Amino acid sequence: MASETKTAGLVRALVAVIEEKDVYLRGHSERVANTCSQFLKKISRPQKEIEQITLAALLHDIGMIYLPQDLLEKPGRLSEDEQVLVRKHPLVAERILAPIDAVHEAVPIIRSHHEAYDGSGYPEGLSGETIPLGARILSLVDAYHAMTSPRPHRPALSMEEALDLLKKESGLRYDPELIEPFQEFIRTTIGTARTAQAENRHTIAASSDRLSTAITEIMLQFRDENIDLPVLPQIIQQTEEILNRSDSGADELAHIIENDAVISFRLLAAANSPVYRASDKISSVKQALMRMGMQEARNIIAAIAAKNMYSTGHAAFKMLLEKIWLHSLACAYGSRALARVLQCEDIETHFLMGLLHDIGKPLIINALTERLDAVDGLSIADVVKNIQEVHCRFGSILLLRWGFDRSFVKVAEQHEDPSFFASTKKEVLIVNVANNVTRTLGYSQFEDKNLDLLALPSVRELGLDKDTIDYLRSAVQFMMQETATVF
Repeated sequence: MASETKTAGLVRALVAVIEEKDVYLRGHSERVANTCSQFLKKISRPQKEIEQITLAALLHDIGMIYLPQDLLEKPGRLSEDEQVLVRKHPLVAERILAPIDAVHEAVPIIRSHHEAYDGSGYPEGLSGETIPLGARILSLVDAYHAMTSPRPHRPALSMEEALDLLKKESGLRYDPELIEPFQEFIRTTIGTARTAQAENRHTIAASSDRLSTAITEIMLQFRDENIDLPVLPQIIQQTEEILNRSDSGADELAHIIENDAVISFRLLAAANSPVYRASDKISSVKQALMRMGMQEARNIIAAIAAKNMYSTGHAAFKMLLEKIWLHSLACAYGSRALARVLQCEDIETHFLMGLLHDIGKPLIINALTERLDAVDGLSIADVVKNIQEVHCRFGSILLLRWGFDRSFVKVAEQHEDPSFFASTKKEVLIVNVANNVTRTLGYSQFEDKNLDLLALPSVRELGLDKDTIDYLRSAVQFMMQETATVF
């Protein structure tokens, strides 16, 4: 039993390394493994074989960790040289995993999962039944999930589109004996009536769970880019562009801010607030910038502009969005305070990470308000619960489409993870801690004043003690009280 637990822990750690590399791989290994396991049971394969292939599916992309990041995110077709590099990843995986006894039997499956039935695959050009059965199955399932997931260079395919493409490659890339049973399995086990209709981009079948149905529909439209996404406020974009230039100055930023009366007024209110220990009142944007500093002004501008995305005309959701906004602001203050304690580089960036970590929530809520017949009469508790389960994925893709770098994307995607590893980025851990601190202060939809913050995996990974946690709580509380009138 101890050995099994150790192996499970090792596999989880390896999968975390894979997912850390690429936002688009996150969850892919688990989805492929789950589908492999279900399919193998459906076709009555032996339990030991099911376990081996499922393990291989969990680890099949481990070789990807050595590929350049820009190659994984490239929006267009790969060059010939880039394809050669990608084709090495099964061999890289073999070198990584071969010394680990616990996964020894999965290695040949992983090595051969890109071989093709007609011999045109890689790395060895194996064909037919010389390719291990596990690799033939993994190849099929991996391809299906890759096709039905969005990638930088294309949107996701529907279930039927993917199955049609697999069928066309029967006897070429894929084992012809597996195609028909796999299609039947997908349609009957995964392709329920509701999912099949949704995957074909039509209406979702009637369901007693109206909220779940509405959110599923939003997810599919979001995946297929058939939903209007909020635009990153222009002033945030302009501010970032100015501050990222070495020759930028207060005059240029002040000119941009002065074009927006609301932000100008609120920035001045912030600069004259007790937070900055102001002894005399200032009346110009440039003076405000000089008093608080360009980076601090950037944070205030971002917060003021971002708040507009947390509004709705639907009365039932108005208070919920206000609560989420206050939580995001508190998390921003907490993230910055902790980054300062830990002496991180670019401390102010952590404020923006905390501010945007839950940006998927207003996106989903505003999409729900367009489906009033699906959400009227539902409890806010149910809405919160359902949104909590999917908002990280929404937020990470939204930030990616807005052009934020991968550190922001990772924070949005991973800040709710229940456990962390040595490979987890520090900014993810910082925002997770700040996120939980807000729960003890009442600035969250999930209030828990008795939450043991010292027991959090993120707190342990960062090596924080009680004094630091107490400081964070007081810093967040102070900033929220002092800036309550600014926003």
